[in-house]
Amino acid sequence: MNSRITLQELQMVEVNVLNEFIKFCDDNDLKYFVVYGTLLGTIRHNGIIPWDDDIDVCMPRYDYQRFIELTEKNGLNDFIKIDNPLHNTHSSSLIVRVYDNRTVITEIDFEIGVFIDIHPLDVFPENIMIRKLWFGWIWVHKKGLILSRAKLRSSSIIKFCLKLIFLSLIIVAKIMGFKYFKNMIIHSAQYYSSKNCSSKYLGIILADWPLGKFALNRVYFEKRMLKIFECLNVSVPSGYKKLLNLWYGKYMILPTEEEQKPKHGFVAFWR
Repeated sequence: MNSRITLQELQMVEVNVLNEFIKFCDDNDLKYFVVYGTLLGTIRHNGIIPWDDDIDVCMPRYDYQRFIELTEKNGLNDFIKIDNPLHNTHSSSLIVRVYDNRTVITEIDFEIGVFIDIHPLDVFPENIMIRKLWFGWIWVHKKGLILSRAKLRSSSIIKFCLKLIFLSLIIVAKIMGFKYFKNMIIHSAQYYSSKNCSSKYLGIILADWPLGKFALNRVYFEKRMLKIFECLNVSVPSGYKKLLNLWYGKYMILPTEEEQKPKHGFVAFWR
């Protein structure tokens, strides 16, 4: 590896990856929307939030699966590639990542280039009790995914007694396996999308919670608007104001200086 990438360089690489992603989507008639902090940056800063270190995009499930089919073999071009969570047995990521293979980020469990997150936008069940049961099912499997990678450590008798149930859960999770939990979560997330349910709710269930638990009115995503993001025109949901209020409250107010820090703290290098 060569020199370390600064936050500003990291942001420039991410914007370039986003640009290649947008061109590919436009060329192949694929629908996408910027979401979360990227949507907030688009509206409040006309670009990436100055202290942000990631970019988030969502795609309706059909477009998401189509994107994977079109790019999995060769990527978007010679240096922009995709990471499919179903095929990456080292990563705990549950979503597609589009990355620049001329860079590398060292994470806890695997290495990848500087990337942007691509979230599937899935159908949520309309019945609130069914929705809660579905959330619970996915939550349990997310915990199983974590436990399947947990390390068993020796402990005192007292601590062992206190943690006996927890240790038993770890053992069960390890027997079932990391791959089982990961595949189950990904397939469960798209269950209602695959059934072509007519629910009025959509959501990004594979996002980190609590953001992933928000049931979003389908109307918010029925139309798209183009807004400036750095040097790009990006697609935002027509209901972006309601989404930002739901996710962040008074979103036009800047956080305090102490809160203006990168969320992930990625350590990235040029290859």
